[in-house]
Amino acid sequence: MRTGNPAFREGVFEGAMRDLAPRASASATMTVRGTAIKAAVTLSFCVLATGASYAMMRDPATKQLATIGGLGGMLAGLVLGIVMAFKPMAARFLAIPYAVCEGLFLGLITYVAANSGLRAGKAIGEAGVFNAVAMTFGTMAAMLTGYAAGFLKPNAMVRNVIVVATVGVMLAYLINMVLSLIPGMSGLGFIHSAGPIGIGFSVFVVILAAANLLLDFHHIEEGVERGAPKAMEWYGSYALLVTLVWLYIEFLRLLSKLRK
Repeated sequence: MRTGNPAFREGVFEGAMRDLAPRASASATMTVRGTAIKAAVTLSFCVLATGASYAMMRDPATKQLATIGGLGGMLAGLVLGIVMAFKPMAARFLAIPYAVCEGLFLGLITYVAANSGLRAGKAIGEAGVFNAVAMTFGTMAAMLTGYAAGFLKPNAMVRNVIVVATVGVMLAYLINMVLSLIPGMSGLGFIHSAGPIGIGFSVFVVILAAANLLLDFHHIEEGVERGAPKAMEWYGSYALLVTLVWLYIEFLRLLSKLRK
């Protein structure tokens, strides 16, 4: 299986099925309903952590603590994500801690976007944050509806295009980060530019992140059809959260550029 979401690396369900094959039974296999429930649980923890982190950022007495928590959450989330990428079955224990870590980080980045703006952009205010949240959940609902109805189910060629484009964007972000660490360099200008090219790039990435939701739905459905272990429902919920967090951050970045 190839997917733009690094969580859904090739063979992730097959590996889990080999590990638990002797113990697998019909009642112990992955289901769409079970994955949806676990996705709702992980998303709820992420939203609650985001709200708590954002509230602490607004309070001068706890702002520094929330900043440390947000940065720590980003690093801890990265570590947990790497562990789950190599040990998918660990998601049943790590998916919720990962969601909390991501929430702490999102609270920090949301506060920055609302009050000072993301890099090269302007503050979007709490109204802008609400718009980003609404657009994220609206996009997810639209993609899920279209996928369930059957008219947004990408074929193999489209999936490969999404994968290649996603890898390209991730490489661009990585190069930008490396260049930004070099004294006298500010990274790849088009990524942070608030001009037509920068805005166009952000629109493209938002569309790409939304397309990755379709890949997530596809691979969750594929795991169900292949009889993946029930514990993989947590992995599916984690992978879906990865894409939703990415989509939300890209909406924040786009709105920040548009305000400029």
